[in-house]
Amino acid sequence: MFPMSDNQKGFALISVIFIMLLMAVMVFSINYYSITQLRVASNHTAAVQVRYDLKAVVQSSIWQLTDNMFWRVSDGDAEDTYTFDKDTIDERTYHRIVGNASQFPHPPGFNPDDFADTVTIQVTPPGATQVFQRSFRYYIETLPDLSFSTPERISINPDGSLLIADSLNHRVIRVDPTDTSSPKILAGTGIAGGGYDYNTWFGIEWGGSLPMIDTPTAICADPSKPEDSYDYDYYIAESGGNRVSKLWWESQTVGYIETAAGDISGDVYNGDPEEDISARDAKLTSPEDVFVDASNQLYIADTGSFCIRKVDLGTSKITTFAGSLGSKGDIGDGGPATSAQFKSPGGIFMDAFGNLFIADSESYRIRKVDTSGNISTVAGNGFQGDTGDGGPATSARLRFPKDIFVDGNGNIFIADKQSNKIRVVSAVDGNIYTLAGTGGSGDTVSMPGAPLPAVKALLKDPSGIAMASAYGGARIYISDTSNDKIKVLKLRTVPEL
Repeated sequence: MFPMSDNQKGFALISVIFIMLLMAVMVFSINYYSITQLRVASNHTAAVQVRYDLKAVVQSSIWQLTDNMFWRVSDGDAEDTYTFDKDTIDERTYHRIVGNASQFPHPPGFNPDDFADTVTIQVTPPGATQVFQRSFRYYIETLPDLSFSTPERISINPDGSLLIADSLNHRVIRVDPTDTSSPKILAGTGIAGGGYDYNTWFGIEWGGSLPMIDTPTAICADPSKPEDSYDYDYYIAESGGNRVSKLWWESQTVGYIETAAGDISGDVYNGDPEEDISARDAKLTSPEDVFVDASNQLYIADTGSFCIRKVDLGTSKITTFAGSLGSKGDIGDGGPATSAQFKSPGGIFMDAFGNLFIADSESYRIRKVDTSGNISTVAGNGFQGDTGDGGPATSARLRFPKDIFVDGNGNIFIADKQSNKIRVVSAVDGNIYTLAGTGGSGDTVSMPGAPLPAVKALLKDPSGIAMASAYGGARIYISDTSNDKIKVLKLRTVPEL
């Protein structure tokens, strides 16, 4: 190797220093870029978190609105804070204002009367200045046609399916509301008949047929299904047969049916005392509805006998629960239910607290028997009509309330048959509102891509109502009886607001 000159040594030293400086600049640049990216990522994470908060608000709004559609009050708004902890990793406290749509910022040309049924929720996430606002209302749809003929009451099976009394087809069916392509006919051949002894076997294989029933107006399931049972026990109000039948399936193709209450031959009540006797020895007159509670008690709206009967399913003994057997009237509020009188007790429903609600159709009232056995009126003033929206339910007029449902918050939903409306009594303020129907008789069908607000729909003699929970909001099912259809109300956001 040749020795380096002084000039060469100086050049090499400068080169090394330059390379070291260049490396230092590169390291600094990389670190600066990394820090910048971390800051960007942090900001992005914060932005995502804000969006996540707003999504949580949306979900919370929908679910809480499902729990209680009637937060709103007619003359003001409800303002409070709440902690939302559903599906989140930590609890956050939001500021929420709830009211009618007219109380919030709205588009130009907004007509509050067009959105009187709309609920608007305005939420401020924690630590944020931006306000999130969304409006909700019920829209109406029609379930696919299943060739109904005067469908009456609907109930919700414990598995979430719909139980429908298809009265003039003389059948009861179970259908998955998310897939109506495969309904199951539980009983009925299309011809009126029935009246079966204990444990009457039927099978639908090898040329067998379903059991006959006569003008069913209601069906419900016994919620206390044994673990080893194939299916639930079902109770069917056969208005045309003056009886209540019990039905259960042992397998997909084999089942049993028997008369649970009422005379097998279909004889009507004849005035004899019938307290604490076998339910099969009693005589019913056009029973319209049935309900089984968690204590194994069967309640029967014995419409033509003007009372509510109760059968202890453990002993099969029948008693009068409310009303005076065989006596028609409209008295008794404030006293024992067994001293009261009904004119036409139709739909019945028991809430989560054990209160039994009764649609007394010809008295134009909804009455309640509390857990102490006393009776009162919760809707209707005893005069026929269609008035009172926005005011006390007990001052309103009903035209012919046919069926009822009470949700977990105590809101009372009423299928008011002759007014062609679904009305609801708010548990918040005790006022009554129209949820669906204009009051006109008809069949308004929503078009694809253009959902129809429920309050703008035409119905025709709605006679059944039930509510089922669903992701994104409860769904309310209606028997639109004289249109031979089942319709559903779905909670959705309002695109105009």
